[in-house]
Formats: sequence, structure tokens, C-alpha cells
Amino acid sequence: MAVTNERGGVAQVMLGNQLVSLGATLNIMPGGIVREVVTGLSGVAGYTSKHVAPSVELELFDSADRSTAAVRAIDGGTIQVNQNNGKSWILTGAFQVDEMTLDAAKGTYTAKFAGLSMRELTRA
Repeated sequence: MAVTNERGGVAQVMLGNQLVSLGATLNIMPGGIVREVVTGLSGVAGYTSKHVAPSVELELFDSADRSTAAVRAIDGGTIQVNQNNGKSWILTGAFQVDEMTLDAAKGTYTAKFAGLSMRELTRA
């Protein structure tokens, strides 16, 4: 496989076994341990750690063949993101979170999914 210098701009997303049409937003949050700074009157004391769920947020084009209710109902699903730079992400145990708002003028809506685990697949 040829090495590419492309960093982004094109991606494919599978919701379960269905390839979906993406709008202009695709955010991948791998999750894991996140550190937060602890400060006091005398300065920085250190940090605390907490677990953050992995998630994928994407803008989808609304279409007659896909119900927004079906997207909201995803629970225990798999979401696979294939980037044009050769990297893939697989979110397993995925479930839809947050409110979805349809932008009728653009014909899109944004959906966010959290999951139990996320794998990053690289060429290395």
C-alpha cells in the first residue's frame, strides 16, 4: 500500500452494516483516562483522573431510507470509521447519546454515539 501524506477530508462510516452519507462533521473521541488539574490557594496540587467513554459524533444527511428513530434506537451496535489517511476506528457496544436536531434547511442532523470500547487501527 502506498504511503499517503493526506491527513483528512474524506471518510466512510458504517453504522452497523449500513454505509451512511456523511455531512461536514465527524469527530472521534477515543476516550480513556482524562486528567484534570487540581489547584488551591497555594498553586497547583496535582491532578485527578476519571474515565471518559469513547465516542463518535457525526453529521448525517437525512434520507427517506433511514429513520432518525432507528438511529436513536442504536444500542449495543458497532460503528466503524475509515479515514482516507489509512486509519480506522471501531466503536463497539455503541449507543446513541445526546439530543439529535434535524436542520431541515441543510437536510442534516448530528448524532453522537458513546460505546464500551474503541480500537484504533493503523498501518503500523
